[in-house]
Amino acid sequence: MKDQNCLVTVLMPSYNSALFLDKSIKSILNQTFKNFEFIIINDGSTDNSEEIILNYVRGNDTIIYHRNDSNIGLAASLNKGIKMAKGKYIARMDADDISLPDRIESQVDFMEKNPHIGILGTAIRNYGTSNYKYIFPSESEMLKCNLLFNVCFAHPSVIIRKEVMIFNNIYYNEELRQYSEEYDLWSRLIDFTQYSNLDKVKLLYHVPLVAQSITKKDESDKRINNSINIRKRLLTKIGVHFSKEELALHNSIANISSGTEAELSSLRDSYEWLQKILLEQNYYDKNALHRVIAQKWFLLNYKKCNSWRELHFFMDKNLTWESKSSIIDWCKFIVRFLFINKKKVTKKYLMLTCFTI
Repeated sequence: MKDQNCLVTVLMPSYNSALFLDKSIKSILNQTFKNFEFIIINDGSTDNSEEIILNYVRGNDTIIYHRNDSNIGLAASLNKGIKMAKGKYIARMDADDISLPDRIESQVDFMEKNPHIGILGTAIRNYGTSNYKYIFPSESEMLKCNLLFNVCFAHPSVIIRKEVMIFNNIYYNEELRQYSEEYDLWSRLIDFTQYSNLDKVKLLYHVPLVAQSITKKDESDKRINNSINIRKRLLTKIGVHFSKEELALHNSIANISSGTEAELSSLRDSYEWLQKILLEQNYYDKNALHRVIAQKWFLLNYKKCNSWRELHFFMDKNLTWESKSSIIDWCKFIVRFLFINKKKVTKKYLMLTCFTI
């Protein structure tokens, strides 16, 4: 049997992931860090996942294999694994992702040196149909402020200090199954620990083919509704009052990448709503929240600012907030805006944009 004093439990639920299991399992077994147990929970798979897993289990006491009698969902499987875990830390892993060789070693080293951090994620890079790189904030207060809008970690990249969950009796909400279950957990742990992310890529995140990623409408609706309820709970927690219309606007801002085009009125409404959060909230660090909201305001306008009138409004309010967007971001914004408008750029507008940068 595996050493009872293992420092890390790697926890990987799996449901019908036979196509990717081999690479995922190998990426954990080939870690430079060796003091871990590897719990694999087969959540009622109907493909040949079990055969693949058992090929690794035979003769390897690092792996602890458990099969659920039926598909109980990601959240319930994770809770089951957490209760089985012997490690001081729980490292999440998805059955279709790949952990880079030094992932666990890097995360354990950071956690041992920073005992106030309870949850640590990493930057990730997509693989499959995209190779996009995601780097998340590292400051705890920035991460917690980001939760007002969306998740602050790449879930399969996190390592969790197990005692934070056990001592506070906070687990994944099994009613959510696999629809925003991680977002819900991070939002309920903010009072009990600090968060951080490594800025180096330590996990390759599988992006499926379009044909594989088509989500049923009811599943999509569940994820959307769960996220709305989490944001609603957080807004109430921090002391911000909101109407039905303001909540809808907040959710639109949170999902600006997929939102519909906005007119000046909606940009103005968005600005006023974000200002209201800053003025009414009584929970978050003011400087951290200011920075997060300034980032949201810049991104909102990057996606939706489509006229010279909107540009004037954006520039005026952006100067007020002193957004710290990079020169590269500003250049992308200007190029996109000019392409949309296809108008001659006068000295006035060049001076305005250069001054803002």
